[in-house]
Amino acid sequence: MRIAQVSDCYFPTVNGVSASVKTLTESLSRAGNPVFLLVPSVEEDRLSSLFPENPLSLAGDNLILARTASLVMPQLKDNRIGLFWPLRIWRELDGFKPQIVHIHTPGSLGFAALVWARLKGIPCVFSHHTLFEEYLTYFPAPEKLSRFLILKWVRTFWRGARAVVAPSFSIKGRLQLQGCRRDIYIIPTGIDTDAFREGREDIFASELGLREKPFIYVGRLAYEKSIDFILKALAVLKAREISAKLALIGRGPAERSLKELAAELGVADRVYFLGWRRREELKHYYASARALLFASETETQGLAVAEAEACSIPAVVVESSGISEAVPLSSPLTVKPGDLEGFAQRIELIMNDGELSLRLGREASEHIRDNYSVQKMRQDALNMYNNVINFA
Repeated sequence: MRIAQVSDCYFPTVNGVSASVKTLTESLSRAGNPVFLLVPSVEEDRLSSLFPENPLSLAGDNLILARTASLVMPQLKDNRIGLFWPLRIWRELDGFKPQIVHIHTPGSLGFAALVWARLKGIPCVFSHHTLFEEYLTYFPAPEKLSRFLILKWVRTFWRGARAVVAPSFSIKGRLQLQGCRRDIYIIPTGIDTDAFREGREDIFASELGLREKPFIYVGRLAYEKSIDFILKALAVLKAREISAKLALIGRGPAERSLKELAAELGVADRVYFLGWRRREELKHYYASARALLFASETETQGLAVAEAEACSIPAVVVESSGISEAVPLSSPLTVKPGDLEGFAQRIELIMNDGELSLRLGREASEHIRDNYSVQKMRQDALNMYNNVINFA
């Protein structure tokens, strides 16, 4: 099957959308499906610094990468606004003759692809990776107006698509409540479980000189990720003379305020801001940690949770859309939103019961293997494409 994949967000921008697009694109192309991947351009120095050998791990001759011109997004400096030129890219896409167009983002490039596909009579599907109405911090308009405009814009993509992809059951329900009337397919981002095996368990000892394993957070340091909630839980434990350490892997707009908050709470000496790490290195950091701490209430899936569990470590999480499905139903490590005491108790439980931690890690790994494999993601996507093409 000939498939065009279009995303306004891609590496070297590091986030769940980039990871999801890369995973699906490479899996499809390795399975023999020609793929045309259309994404914004980036500065060459950023690309080479993050991917010095091969920027995409290109999967042979089945994957064509095309980057349009782009501008820096004012609100989020790490992101790009894709432009419509050079026009030769659209001629190349036309020559590729895709049977279906898969749009991953409702940005300028995604909209251009939606219009192009409509003009060419090619069916589209749209992935709802992000709860955009929960990211109002980055929009200059008043909250009610921003929420109204965001939902109205996203509905443009729902109406233009033949099917919509949701990464979890809870997100499917939310989209239906918001008025999505298209067929909604649940396709979580796949995890290459083999790539998260056999991680070193001493990386924090060698890098930070820690004698005991810390907890870990992986992801953007953004306000909507509720990392401040995790820091406050550490402060609760400090008041009980329990020394829980936390390593934060990632960068983002909230980094400075989080460092200031850690100092205010008196836990700065227990929190390590490590910046980004290469994706292939993450397994070593997960394997060297006690557990993942994740408090975001705005996730559609929680890719970091699934990755950590694939490395056989448990995750202490706040119950929210997408996240609850990434952890086993039997996990005792979930808490209701706002339950700071409960979150701190779960951290303490992991610290005090090593055997329980190991068992929960094994159960989590099995849960990811059975429900979030790359192979399942690819097959589910191909089934959807076939349904859309054959029954359009």
